[in-house]
Amino acid sequence: MRLTNPTRHVRCTLAARLYALAAGLTAVCLVTGPACARTAAVVDPADADAALRGVFFLDAQRGWAVGDHGVILGTEDGGRSWGRQATPVECPLSGVVFVDRRYGWAVGGVTTPFTHTSHGVLLHTDNGGYTWNVLPDPLLPRLRGVRFFSRTHGVAYGESSHASPSGVFETRDGGRHWEALHSEQAGDWLAAALPASGAGLLIGSSGEPAKINGAVVEPRTPRHAGNLRAATLDADGRGWAAGDHSLLLKTENAGESWEAVAAAGPIHWRDVTARKRRVWLVGSPGTLIASSEDDGENWRWRQTGVSTPLNAVAFADDRRGWAVGELGVILATDDGGEHWRAQRGGKLRCATLVVAPTVDAAPLELIAKVAAGEGYRTAALAAFADPTPWGPQQDRWREALTGCGASYAKLSSTLPLPRSAREASAAELQETLSGGSVDVASSQLTELVRRHLAMLRPDVVLVAPSSDRGASQLVENAVLAAADGSPDPALQQLGLPAWKPKRVLRVARHRRDSRAGFSTSDFDPRLGTSLAQSVQKFQGLTTDRRAAPPARIGWTALAGGLAPSDANGDPLTGLVVERGGDARRPLTPPDPNGLAALKAVAAGQDAFQSLLSDTAGGSEWANRVLQLTGGLGADAGAQRMLDLADAYRAAGQPRLAADTFYLLARRYPNHALAEHAIDWMLRYYCSSETACHMQAAYEQRQKKAPLANITATLPAQADEWSPHLTLADHQARALTLADYVEQARPVLFSDPRLRLALAAAAREQGQAERGALLLAALGKSSTAEPFRRCVQAEDWLAEKRPTLAKPTLQATRAAERPLLDGRLDEPFWQTGPQGSADPAPAADAGGAAVRIAIDDDFLYLAVAADKLPGGAYPADDAARPRDADLRGYDRVVLRLDVDRDYATAFELSVDCRGWTHDACWGDAAWNPNWYVASVSGESGWSVEAAVPLKELGLDAPPTGAWAFSLQRHSPGRAPQAWTNAAAEDNTPDAYGLLVFPAAPVPDDNAAAAEPPNRD
Repeated sequence: MRLTNPTRHVRCTLAARLYALAAGLTAVCLVTGPACARTAAVVDPADADAALRGVFFLDAQRGWAVGDHGVILGTEDGGRSWGRQATPVECPLSGVVFVDRRYGWAVGGVTTPFTHTSHGVLLHTDNGGYTWNVLPDPLLPRLRGVRFFSRTHGVAYGESSHASPSGVFETRDGGRHWEALHSEQAGDWLAAALPASGAGLLIGSSGEPAKINGAVVEPRTPRHAGNLRAATLDADGRGWAAGDHSLLLKTENAGESWEAVAAAGPIHWRDVTARKRRVWLVGSPGTLIASSEDDGENWRWRQTGVSTPLNAVAFADDRRGWAVGELGVILATDDGGEHWRAQRGGKLRCATLVVAPTVDAAPLELIAKVAAGEGYRTAALAAFADPTPWGPQQDRWREALTGCGASYAKLSSTLPLPRSAREASAAELQETLSGGSVDVASSQLTELVRRHLAMLRPDVVLVAPSSDRGASQLVENAVLAAADGSPDPALQQLGLPAWKPKRVLRVARHRRDSRAGFSTSDFDPRLGTSLAQSVQKFQGLTTDRRAAPPARIGWTALAGGLAPSDANGDPLTGLVVERGGDARRPLTPPDPNGLAALKAVAAGQDAFQSLLSDTAGGSEWANRVLQLTGGLGADAGAQRMLDLADAYRAAGQPRLAADTFYLLARRYPNHALAEHAIDWMLRYYCSSETACHMQAAYEQRQKKAPLANITATLPAQADEWSPHLTLADHQARALTLADYVEQARPVLFSDPRLRLALAAAAREQGQAERGALLLAALGKSSTAEPFRRCVQAEDWLAEKRPTLAKPTLQATRAAERPLLDGRLDEPFWQTGPQGSADPAPAADAGGAAVRIAIDDDFLYLAVAADKLPGGAYPADDAARPRDADLRGYDRVVLRLDVDRDYATAFELSVDCRGWTHDACWGDAAWNPNWYVASVSGESGWSVEAAVPLKELGLDAPPTGAWAFSLQRHSPGRAPQAWTNAAAEDNTPDAYGLLVFPAAPVPDDNAAAAEPPNRD
């Protein structure tokens, strides 16, 4: 089933004002934001292994548990029998509460592909759970928990958003309307204890506590550092907070102060509950549950009989309690925790474990093959998270993996790793992650993998390498060390025997690297489509940009070897894993409609390829695009249009990509991809750089066009499509589309990246007041500190602010045109502005100093870089190709953001040989003519370059300031950034300001621009 929001229509006149693509195109109005739930998983998994994340008991008989895939289980006999209650959603649910036998609420959320915006899901029942209905609220982000004090008054918590930074919400009408509590800081809350209205404890995804005081969220910092994960609090202010590595804190004053409590054991607590002096703790692994009857003075550890993690615990009274967790397990006790018995799922395990360095390295096609296609219960573990709030990353990872059929997904928060650091070698990465200590990171990785092997007991482990070889090597070494099955005292203390898998395989994406494997384009009857198509809708949850799927996935043996008959594409071939057993789901019938759907997709392939060669646009083109989706459902149709848009982008046709995205948003307004389409369109039309790129491409086509093809008449007024749009046309479209987004998609409109881009477009269009209003909200936001620095930079440029938090580089004025020889001996490279005795200003990135100068016709670049120890600096006098692959060489990358939207930029790269690569917003079809000379010496290398201003869309020398990014990349090393923030980390802090000198007095006798002198 599918959850959709009630739509609020925007007037068709607004859609028409955006731009009319065709006279014959049916006018379909854009509607409100994406559905609060995505489409169904590849194959609906058995209820038996859907992870359970929340549990609530109204009394000793009536209880509910919620979890993945929209699962709500109910019992009326204390758990002796559990039944699945019908829900209108398939998204993850994480919290549930009832105030009486009839009225209850459940909460969860979903993520929009590529934009990674979360949307909250709130379900309500007034008949004890026999039916559940959606209470829509487009402003709610993902919710992780809820508490109601009456049928009307409740509090929910979860992710923060730019529209609601606190991440805590209150309702007075039963959940129909919510108001965010106030907070000076953004919060992303994993857990909460809410004993009464206006009071409570919160636990953030970075492990920090906070307190609810009335309608305000107040951060609290305990003396004892560590990652907290759960809390409980009673009405008298007595409470507990528990977390990783057995961290346990106690408070007697509602969180004003905390005391550490010893509860020995290397266990990661996931939930805690208390009744007066009684306390219970559950966690990962689930082998042990700790309890105390004397307020933590003494602790008892009781075996549970299960090994998989437990996520939540609830007690109806002092004796009767329940714990729920991964693989759908439910445990119960009727003697206060002395003994626990499994009511559901206690004997399940996983047949396969996939271990990847990062979430974007996970082989989704392989997971779909073994989990959804073959029915093997599959787990996935990612070793390195980004150093951003961990909670949303974990939620996206879990959504993607369970959507592909996996039963368990874990993103480790132990070793945060910035994207920019992933290029480092294994040795450098090990030192960085270990803080200078020897082998700390390797030991932590090995312990992480060893623990998961013991908890999940897989037959086969698949190691998924990424393009980041250093991170991949660390992970592979850890897996091999953990999979030897040797006894581990830490595991023995937890009641877990060490586990040795039967096979350890390395995933390979090229036939030359593997003996066994499968084609991702093959039709899978149980999936009803090909593997590549089945996972496309989940790829956008693990990455913010699309990548072509691998044509083939295979594997090679690292330990245990391969079975002789390994050609059937099953990594478990030769192993006995029975259907319906502890590690494999029962056999499910093939999708009867799958083959017909695949034929419909295949039938449109010729039309797809024909459209790629059509660059004319207009009404006929639009009708052909819409016909491309004929006979397809919403998922397949939206995906086909996304494929077409991406193909246009790859072919250097972003204008047609934008038009395709527009058609996608109109045809499938409630699909999750519609928000991604609108977001991309806005960024594209806001950008001065993309408009310049399109202008240059248009002029080039005009030069190549034969005279007979030139028309003397304008297109008919009914079809407003034009082969060329000016910068003003681009940005006018962006601002008009923004009017719609502000009304219909307020969460998207609150995105600070989008606001910066729209503010830049407004400035360019002379709408200074509108631009200031867009920035004003960012200047006050507590969720967007890097973006606030961008707003402060605008204030500094407008002389409204005396100081600036961003670094600046002053461009100098070239008194005379330089001789491009790479020696950097011109006077303006040596001295400061206006002939001062100070050295010429430079931006430094890891020992590469960059200076910039301008004259009336060119922007000049000077790079002077030290040679790095151990680096390769080959001499290469061959002719330089356009857009060379520079990844194997020491190089600098400059990004010139001429409108300061901090989203799109001209990208100029040059390496130690003087070879170059250029792109506009990642589009290598932008091919400016620029001039480069290089010199390589014994201890360093230098480059001198000249870029014609007209290639940057300028008719006169720039004044004011651009946003400017500089990074040095060298093989086996992490990038070094001028601002200490790399562009790969997706932050505007990667940019400083490039400040230009005031415009000189015009010279009426100035000569026309000519190429610079070269030796």
